[in-house]
Amino acid sequence: MSNEVRKGMCPGCPWNYGDEATETAYNLGCLPHISEATRAAEAAGGAWACHSEPNKVCCGYAAQEKGRINLPLYTEPGVHST
Repeated sequence: MSNEVRKGMCPGCPWNYGDEATETAYNLGCLPHISEATRAAEAAGGAWACHSEPNKVCCGYAAQEKGRINLPLYTEPGVHST
């Protein structure tokens, strides 16, 4: 299986530090930290899906976890748009 990686960060991506949407979501407590997202995907045996394009791997996650991008995509209710 070969997953496609999203090209570029989406607004509100946990890996997109400094982005206004990301910082707002962090401050409101509705965005998991990258360590939480990484642990959740690992525990599920998957790769963290992109928030905006959940059929692709998050590019921030892919850069951090190169060896895991071809695992089944992991999505979390309330975080990923479906």
